[in-house]
Amino acid sequence: MKKIKVGLIGAGSISVAHLNGYREHAHLAEVVAICDTNNSLIEQRKKEFNLQAESFTNYHEMFLNAQIDAVDICLPIMLHKPVIMDAVKAGKHVLVEKPMANTLEEAKQIVKSVKRKGVTLMVAHQQRFSEQHRKMKELIDSGKIGKIIYARADIYQNIRVVLPDGHWHYSHRGALISLGIHKLDMLRYFAGNIKRVSGFHKTAMMPMVGQPGIKGEEADDLGVAAMEFENGALGTISASYCAVAHPWHDSIVLHGTQGCIHTIGGLYIKSEVDDSFRDFIKIKIAEDKKSVHDYLRLTSGYAGEIEHFLKCLLEGKEPLCSGQDNLYTMAAIEAIYLSGSTGKIVDVNRLIGEDIQ
Repeated sequence: MKKIKVGLIGAGSISVAHLNGYREHAHLAEVVAICDTNNSLIEQRKKEFNLQAESFTNYHEMFLNAQIDAVDICLPIMLHKPVIMDAVKAGKHVLVEKPMANTLEEAKQIVKSVKRKGVTLMVAHQQRFSEQHRKMKELIDSGKIGKIIYARADIYQNIRVVLPDGHWHYSHRGALISLGIHKLDMLRYFAGNIKRVSGFHKTAMMPMVGQPGIKGEEADDLGVAAMEFENGALGTISASYCAVAHPWHDSIVLHGTQGCIHTIGGLYIKSEVDDSFRDFIKIKIAEDKKSVHDYLRLTSGYAGEIEHFLKCLLEGKEPLCSGQDNLYTMAAIEAIYLSGSTGKIVDVNRLIGEDIQ
């Protein structure tokens, strides 16, 4: 079988999770080039993963000189759009860390470019591929909880414990687009597209400095929203960088007409249509493996997203979280920001526009 030759752009911490995924699926791909402005970091990753990869400090040179089919972009959010556009122009397939771009408008430009060039773009929403969420999707789609009528998601982090002062995470749009987008995408995956939102966001505690060129909003370390889905279900979401303490890192709770399923402390389900789930039952999920870095262990989500991307390229299929699909996640996040800035309920589809749907 032909192996996909991959060039990694960005050798920071999140690249470890991606490299673990490529190592797990070495029969499908080979990382043959790594690009980062920090050459010592490139060498560190090559040593950690025993890679015989070419080293580059300029991704344009990588496109010109490395024999690669695809790129995996693990860069700060504000750099996603220009690097994706250049990769697409060079005819490379793209896997990019979430979010796809800094704004919905940037995401639209990316998707239009991808369509013109005919390459594959996948956004790395790894939570869609975790064993827990795959099982959750299976149970929902089999009708165990009936029709979803309410969906709730939370994700909490104390950014100062995770990242040092001065890290780029303090200088972008904030917790909603970095953390919240994980769970918003999952709510879309389980309950369908979002129709309209009412949102609030603020800087509550952390030294978020925002970003030049993004007008009408402060950088948020805390954001919440209420939403209505296209199927009539209602939902809520919260995302925080300033959770000094929290009972769980993230959770999803889905109420249906015939049951409930949630991820608080594991995967639990109660169903009126299946006698084996008459009371809340914990579904056993295989544990994730340890890796070079415990905090970026080989999770089923990262391994699954890498496998899915590579198989889509080899089989000529559109990824589950393609650029086109991800526009609806980006639009919902943009709608929350816009609602918080204007104090109005925002229609998500109007933000996307007919030309891109």
